[in-house]
Amino acid sequence: MQANRGHPLRPAVPRPLSREAHTVLDAGGDTSAALAASLYRCMDAMARGQILHVICGTPDSLADVVEWCSLEGHEILTIQGSPNETLYWIRKGGHR
Repeated sequence: MQANRGHPLRPAVPRPLSREAHTVLDAGGDTSAALAASLYRCMDAMARGQILHVICGTPDSLADVVEWCSLEGHEILTIQGSPNETLYWIRKGGHR
């Protein structure tokens, strides 16, 4: 595990270098409905093909994010999980 220079108590999470995000959403502990609304707002403001990096602090976010992306036509590029958070890189697709 790498040390995080920005915060001495929090381990660094390796980020995929080839997947630069256009927008970052820190959803914290948002529940299903709030998470879906936040995802929708972020994606609505983005152009097709751009990448959204999502940081979720709830353990059950995986099913919610996967289902939402499937329904909206977005592509999940990468998922990285740790005990405290799950990170997603999502490419905007869909109809808008």
